[in-house]
Amino acid sequence: MSDDHAQRIDALFRPALTPVSEVRELEVVLQHLVDGAQALLPDSRGAAVVATVADDELFRVATDDALTALVDAELRLGDGPALIAMASREEVCVDADELARRWPRLAALAGGDAGNAWLAVPLCVERRCLGVFVHVSTASAVDDEARAMVRTLAGAALLSVERAAHEHHTRLALESHSLIGRALGILMERFDLTADAAFAYLQRLSSSEERKMRDVAADLVAERGRHRTGVDDA
Repeated sequence: MSDDHAQRIDALFRPALTPVSEVRELEVVLQHLVDGAQALLPDSRGAAVVATVADDELFRVATDDALTALVDAELRLGDGPALIAMASREEVCVDADELARRWPRLAALAGGDAGNAWLAVPLCVERRCLGVFVHVSTASAVDDEARAMVRTLAGAALLSVERAAHEHHTRLALESHSLIGRALGILMERFDLTADAAFAYLQRLSSSEERKMRDVAADLVAERGRHRTGVDDA
């Protein structure tokens, strides 16, 4: 490996080592990785990442608009190599013929943008799958060297997605704790309850309404705010 090539790889992976706390920051890092994949892999048609940070809501980045549209088509159809890789937690590598045979609607929508081979590497940690890294090649098959590089890129993407997910869930937990604490105070004051009794009451509300305790607490806090300002829902 030449010094220049090593420097390019180092520059590519460095952003993935920086902390990310917002989805927008994560998108920038992932965009850097997919653009780098296209630049480093000689037969790359492009690359994309599909990932989830919050509430299983998927977002994606890709090297160009055509590949973005192709990823969107797969998500809309609900089937394809990327989604199979996420569901099975295993790599999926297919050529153009297999893509057309297994997913004809996707292949038809892709047209000339499908490339000649797809490699989808799931972004998994422990029992969770947080996304998938997709490499689309102009070669008839993805060789071992390219596959190793894509796996490394997928590892960098996973690191960033996992950090962003951790930051999101930590922030959400703190917000939930604050909301629930305020809701308990409201219940204790309104019904002259102890803290334990107020918590049990909130749990029953959550269970009977089949809603998260955080959401029930948020409604109670919002209702108190409306009463204090004299604002009604009507």
